[in-house]
Amino acid sequence: MSDDTPKVAVSGFRDDSLVLQEPARGKDLVELTGHALDRMKARCVSQQDVLDVLRGNTVVVPQENPERVRLRWRKSARVTIDVVIEETSDRVIVVTVVRLDRSPIRRTRR
Repeated sequence: MSDDTPKVAVSGFRDDSLVLQEPARGKDLVELTGHALDRMKARCVSQQDVLDVLRGNTVVVPQENPERVRLRWRKSARVTIDVVIEETSDRVIVVTVVRLDRSPIRRTRR
C-alpha cells in the first residue's frame, strides 16, 4: 500500500519547500513552501519578485491568523503582489503568493 500523504519538512510545511540563502526581514534564510512555489508558477511571479516584496517598501495587510503577515508590494501601476509569510528564529517562510492585476480604465465616448 502506497502512502500518498505529502512529507512534512522541518518547518512543518510540505517537504518540497525551497530554501534560499537570501537575507530578508532580518533573517538569513527564505523558505518558499511547495504551495507558494505552485502559486508562483501559476501566477507568473518570480523568486526575485518575492524577494523584492520581502526586502522592499511594502504595506502590511491585516490577517486573521496572528502568526502570519501579509505583505503587499505595488510592482507597477497595474500589478500588485501579496506575499503571506511566517517568521521563525532563523528564516522567513513564504506560505503563499498572490498576484493582483488591475484592468486598464476603459472610457466610453458620449
